[in-house]
Amino acid sequence: MFVFAIVIGFFATLWVYLGTASLGSIWNLALTVCALITSVIIGGILIRTGKPCGPSREPSSRDKGIYWGAVAFEGVGIPVSISLLRQNGLDDYILPAMALIVGIHFFALIAAFHTRLYLWTGGVMCVLALLGIFLVPGRLTLGSHLIDPRALFVGIGCAVTLWVTQLYRARRA
Repeated sequence: MFVFAIVIGFFATLWVYLGTASLGSIWNLALTVCALITSVIIGGILIRTGKPCGPSREPSSRDKGIYWGAVAFEGVGIPVSISLLRQNGLDDYILPAMALIVGIHFFALIAAFHTRLYLWTGGVMCVLALLGIFLVPGRLTLGSHLIDPRALFVGIGCAVTLWVTQLYRARRA
């Protein structure tokens, strides 16, 4: 089930890309490349050691239904929340809203993959989202550059959460 290493690596890299967008194109590119390299290294370690990071057994049709239900929740929830937040001028809350939706989706994966690890993953992502919403400022001026600490906090936090989940899952396999 090494496809999970690729999927998690992709999404960790995407979180870094989205979280660092306010830093400008050079920093965004550099940090995204660093995230991609990190994802490839972690994936390579998992593949080389032969330890899967996905389900430990073949999923049943019920498990697949739960999984695809969670994916559908994300697939509908993220675009709807982006649209609603943009319509109301709340663009600074898009990344935390996405993290909250993705975190909730991990709770369904507990049943689909028969592991409580995703309780931790989903919980951390939800806490990151809520901290980002309520405690981290949305925009700061650094010199002459406007940055988004909320997106940095949530994006990098979610990427690290996915990498740690992947490594922990492989270690326990």
